[in-house]
Amino acid sequence: MVHLYWATGATWPAPDEQALSLAVRGTAVSFGPPVVLPLAALTLTGAATVLAHSRRPGSPAVRRAARLARGR
Repeated sequence: MVHLYWATGATWPAPDEQALSLAVRGTAVSFGPPVVLPLAALTLTGAATVLAHSRRPGSPAVRRAARLARGR
């Protein structure tokens, strides 16, 4: 989860935040916690959805939520 890593203020693999922004986004944008933490949360939610769907849980509510998250 590079988003969580970047939320700490680290800029790897770039030397500074501007270079990171230009490399990742192609424009100057912030990589501060208010920007990257929601992206990390979204990524974790997606991963949890994939995991729930792959395990075919017995609960109909969990299956329904997984289908909604995948768009089916």
